[in-house]
Amino acid sequence: MADAWDDSGDDWDADSDDDFAAKLNLPKASAPAAGPDFSDEEDLAVVEKARVAKATQQTLKAKGNALADKKRREAERKEELELAKKAMELELEREGNMTAEERRLEERRKVEEGDDALIDDLFG
Repeated sequence: MADAWDDSGDDWDADSDDDFAAKLNLPKASAPAAGPDFSDEEDLAVVEKARVAKATQQTLKAKGNALADKKRREAERKEELELAKKAMELELEREGNMTAEERRLEERRKVEEGDDALIDDLFG
């Protein structure tokens, strides 16, 4: 007696996928279909990260420049103060070497300069 489950004579599954595609007029698929090609599009996360990095770099550069300017101004101020101290020391030393008559003349000259400055402020 022959086995009832013997499928060797059935031809319902004999057609291959290519035969079905030809019957249905489908394009022949040689490779599995890849997803859409996004190679020409930009990744927004990458663009945003680059923008943030550029903004951060500009901010840091501005802060660095401001700090450098602040340090430069502080150094100039210290140098100016040092020069003023040195000028005062030299003036005191010069006055210490003067005679009594030279001191009186110098004092009179300073008073006249002060008066002239006041007159210029008032009328000039």
